[in-house]
Amino acid sequence: MTALLIIVLIACSLLMLGAWRVQQSSGNSSWVDVAWTFGTGAAGIVLALYPLHPGGLSARQIVVGLIVAVWSLRLGIHITRRALRGKDDPRYAKLRESWGASYGWKMPAFLQLQALSVFILACFIMLAARNPAPGFGIVDILALIVAVAGPWANFVVPIMVGARDMAFPRLNALSLWTLVAAIPLSVGRRALRGLDTG
Repeated sequence: MTALLIIVLIACSLLMLGAWRVQQSSGNSSWVDVAWTFGTGAAGIVLALYPLHPGGLSARQIVVGLIVAVWSLRLGIHITRRALRGKDDPRYAKLRESWGASYGWKMPAFLQLQALSVFILACFIMLAARNPAPGFGIVDILALIVAVAGPWANFVVPIMVGARDMAFPRLNALSLWTLVAAIPLSVGRRALRGLDTG
């Protein structure tokens, strides 16, 4: 297990270094977010589904793996479309402006922090997927509702009000952070072993 974690951590670091190189060559920092999104999905799926012992995958591993795959694909495709338009992400453009001459070394360092965030999220995904508790308890069900409701609302609300998806950028961010909030809820069941959640 330790070797797998080290490999995933190194892969996350290399991914974000590659994202920095693409951002440097294209001048479009939106590709950094594309790499982060697909990297988080891939790392989470690997840690959730990689066979550590014989006996096959549990239902929990499959459900968590599917949720992570759907989240990563949905958000990744959205950000890829934005990156293909060729516009630089305003958040990174602001960083470039505020960092000035030190941007050349601060940006790769910043992206290594993002690589660490990918790894940490993937570890939470792994813990949720590999929870040895039998069946699905109330905390698992609530975490699933939160994980599905955020992205679903992100998709449906703009359609309901007749707006573009990016008319609600904070709603886009909320879909990510609801998933981030759902994972520790599911992991909490494992951490609080004595808590009856079912």
